[in-house]
Amino acid sequence: MTAQAPDRVVLDGEDYAIAGVSGEGLFDPADHDLQPRVISTGCWRGYLCQYAVVDGGLIVDTLYLGFGSAWRGTEVVVGSELFGAPVEAAPTDRIGHLQVVRPELPVPFTGELLLGRGFVHSTYVHMGFQPAWRFETVLALTADRKSTRLNSSHI
Repeated sequence: MTAQAPDRVVLDGEDYAIAGVSGEGLFDPADHDLQPRVISTGCWRGYLCQYAVVDGGLIVDTLYLGFGSAWRGTEVVVGSELFGAPVEAAPTDRIGHLQVVRPELPVPFTGELLLGRGFVHSTYVHMGFQPAWRFETVLALTADRKSTRLNSSHI
């Protein structure tokens, strides 16, 4: 089985793969009446999120979906809207068939995310998601219930 494509986080203009999660509150399609469909063997769950850190909080910046995904029982298609943002064809360099750009959904995440950059391809393993130790650079992004602001640190 192919390794699964990770969700991503854009932090200070840099793109990171989510390589570990200890917490709750990341985007869940079921919370939004969204029924994603498989994108490929590299994305069985049918969706990918690109998060961004904005004003100290986490938002869904881009949502990628497989063809046949539905929202409230209606198929999501190019030209429709989802979460107040247009649905477009995803670029061929991204995994996903459809993309929703800048829905700016706030994400009530609390806990810690391990973010990886510079994947070491010689360590690639089929199946599942690649762990943090397979990246050249790893950051910990943390949010607690008291602060609701995200803090990052190198690991």
